[in-house]
Amino acid sequence: MSADRGFELGYRPQRAVHDLRCKRGVDAFDRSTTKLCVESGRRPGVIAGDPLQHAGRDQSGWGYHGAQLTRVPFPGTEIGGCGNPVIGYGRGTGPDATKRKRAGPMSALVLVGDPDPFDLRLLHEACEAAGYDVVTAADGPEVLAMVARRPPDLLMLDATMSEIDGFEILRILKADTSLVSIPVLLVTDEGDVDARRRGIELGAEDYLTRPFRVFEIQQRVRNVLRATRRDRLGIPESTPPADQRDPVTGAGTPSQLLISLDYEHTRAERYGHPLSCIVVRLGNSSGIAAASEDGSADRAMAMIGGGLKSCIRAVDHLFRLRRDEFCILLPETDGSGAGYVLRRLDGQIESGELWGGNISPRPEVQIGHTSMPEVSVKSGEDLLKQTRHAVARNA
Repeated sequence: MSADRGFELGYRPQRAVHDLRCKRGVDAFDRSTTKLCVESGRRPGVIAGDPLQHAGRDQSGWGYHGAQLTRVPFPGTEIGGCGNPVIGYGRGTGPDATKRKRAGPMSALVLVGDPDPFDLRLLHEACEAAGYDVVTAADGPEVLAMVARRPPDLLMLDATMSEIDGFEILRILKADTSLVSIPVLLVTDEGDVDARRRGIELGAEDYLTRPFRVFEIQQRVRNVLRATRRDRLGIPESTPPADQRDPVTGAGTPSQLLISLDYEHTRAERYGHPLSCIVVRLGNSSGIAAASEDGSADRAMAMIGGGLKSCIRAVDHLFRLRRDEFCILLPETDGSGAGYVLRRLDGQIESGELWGGNISPRPEVQIGHTSMPEVSVKSGEDLLKQTRHAVARNA
């Protein structure tokens, strides 16, 4: 290969983002959020083709980074000198690919541009979990190169892209008659009102703010795409969107919880910030379901969900984990801060205010919590597991 070309693999075993730089084969790594020692042959492979040509098919989990990205490396290029096909390990590929439920036969293609690999991974996974095909870029020139190669159905663009910032990219797109129809979702910091106003003035359809919330990412992407789905994708407006909030309680879904757990735990570890997790379980859900007219405990869960929302801050995350369980994530909250929420919950459970109505038999609400850094956990899933065990101990 004559030119430097890069690509990114969503490597399923570690769900990692890998930025590899290719120069006359593969001989160097520019940057990587997770080092898999490909050079030593521990996780090597061969590029099986040009997966970007197949966006919308099984290879939808692949994304690409790299300067002068006009083509990915030639099929057959070796990584680390071994023959395991990379295509077998890419996200969205392999034997389990057919089991993954897609949004439809013509899912929208979302291009995510973000200079931070940590944020890029979350945005990628949130969009992919909602059923969209996702490709990624790490700087302004890469965004423009990928748009030129295949215009996406939506561009999620960080305002602070390097080399060419998000505002300049917006100006370029909106000045080009062939690209002006691409909807743009601008990503900014929560307090940067000026950036949001400037982006909207330049033609961005909507904005998304950090710190991210998975359900908000997915909902804003849906909202932006909705106006263009019929014309550009041929998908009826009435098609139900994938992965909405829980229809009974309005809380986040289990798949959104898993992504948020990974994001919040990694964020806490990265910056040395605290993080707390609370699980709330309806211990007698079977008895309530047996006594209800519809044979379920949904009414009680909906009322308890409403009570939980009143006990937490706007920046906290509420999810319906199981039929009879909620999970609350409290970012930037240590054990002392979580204790305040727990005392408030205990008071509302004792008074019955948490569910605010007549439920028979009376709900038996069980609570467990875990806080970092008071408790050391290895992952977001480990944090949830320890919290669920705490519920069982307190029952």
